Amino acid sequence: MQASYHHRQVSLPTVLSFIAMTAIFAMPFFFVGLHPVLFAVLTPVFVFVAAGHWLLYSMTVEVSGQELRWYFGPGFWRKRIVLSDIARVERVRLPWWYGIGIKYTARAQAYLVAPGRGH
Repeated sequence: MQASYHHRQVSLPTVLSFIAMTAIFAMPFFFVGLHPVLFAVLTPVFVFVAAGHWLLYSMTVEVSGQELRWYFGPGFWRKRIVLSDIARVERVRLPWWYGIGIKYTARAQAYLVAPGRGH
């Protein structure tokens, strides 16, 4: 199905967080060297955190003639809604403390890659 609207929002906070995290994980190797125990402990943690960053670094929204689709990063957590099921749409501004990820509130669900103005 061809999309009539396609927008990909990249999360600058997530990209900057990944760069900072990489530097923090690399620091012990500069001070201690490539110690096998240190490498064995830090590598799985780094891979886990890097995978989380990779999954949530962007969100893509597509609208076709019949449905609205959205997903994180490489296609993680795909959702879709038939356009006829949408009652209303409004632009929102979310505060920084909402963070990123999927948020459930009493009024709505929010899928966030960055706080601020909704695109």
